Amino acid sequence: MNKNIQGNVRVDQIDDQESRVREQTIKTPADTPVQFSPIRFLAITVGGIFLAEVIAMIIVYGFQDLPYSIRTLIDASVMVLMIFPLIYFFSLKPLLVHIEKHRQMEESLRQSEVRFAKAFHSSPAALTITRVEDGQFIDVNESFMQLSGYAREELLGQTSIDLGMFIHPEVRADLKEQTIKQHLLGKQGVRDYEVDTRVKSGEVHTVLISTEGIELDGKPCILSSISDITERKQTEEIVKTERQRFYDVLETLPAYLVLLTPDYHVPFANRFFRERFGEVGCRRCYEYVFGRSEAY
Repeated sequence: MNKNIQGNVRVDQIDDQESRVREQTIKTPADTPVQFSPIRFLAITVGGIFLAEVIAMIIVYGFQDLPYSIRTLIDASVMVLMIFPLIYFFSLKPLLVHIEKHRQMEESLRQSEVRFAKAFHSSPAALTITRVEDGQFIDVNESFMQLSGYAREELLGQTSIDLGMFIHPEVRADLKEQTIKQHLLGKQGVRDYEVDTRVKSGEVHTVLISTEGIELDGKPCILSSISDITERKQTEEIVKTERQRFYDVLETLPAYLVLLTPDYHVPFANRFFRERFGEVGCRRCYEYVFGRSEAY
C-alpha cells in the first residue's frame, strides 16, 4: 500500500473520473428545460383557440354557414390578441420570470455539484463522505482507497466500524458528535483530530481527520479529510529518542554543561553543574549562576 497519500492521483484516473462526471451531467432532450417567450406563447394560445373553435364550429354548424364561422374565428382571434398583453404582463410574465429564475438556480446548483465532484475525486488528500444517520460510506476518492487499501466496492455501503478501521470505536462517536455540534452552531468543523486507524492489511496508521457537516440530497452527511502522519510520528519518535540519548551523555560528563535558549533560559543542566549551582528552575543563566536580574 502506498503510504504517501499526498501524492498526485494518476493522470489516467483523473481522466476517468472527469469522464464519469461529464457522462452523469449530459442532459437528455426530456431533461432540457423549455425556453418560454411571449411570441411563442402567444402563437400557441391563438393557435389552440383557433383550432378549438374550428372543431366546435364544424360540430355545431357543419359546413352550412362557412363565411359566418370564419368571421367568428377571426373576431375571437383578434380579441385574444387584444387581451393577451394584459394577461401576459399582469399574470403570465411574473410566472415565467419565476420559472426562469428557478431554472437558473437549478443549473447553477448542477454546475456546483459537477465542480465539487471533480475536486473531490481528483484531490490528492484522502476524502470520504458518510451519512450521519448510519455512518455508511456513500463516496470515497482514489487517495482514500490507496490509504485504506480497500476498493470502492468494499467501502460503499459499509461503515468504518464494520471494517474495523478505528482502533478505539468510541473515537468515531466523539468525532461525529463534535462535527454535528459545530455544524448546528454554524461553526467550522473539527480540525486535525488525531486517531489511530487500521487499514485492510492490518497495519495501524496514525492519521489526522478534519470534518465538515454537509447535506447531500437533503440528508445530513459528513465530509472527512484524512492525512496519514505515520511516518512523521515515527520520525518525531526517533528524534525524541536521539535527543534523550544526547542528554544522557551530557548528564554523565564530569564538566559544567548547560544548554541555553536565545533568551538565556536554561532548559538543561547536567548533574555536575546542578551539584555546584543547584536546580535550574525557570531562571535565566545569569540569574542562575551570578544572581543578576539582567545580562549586563
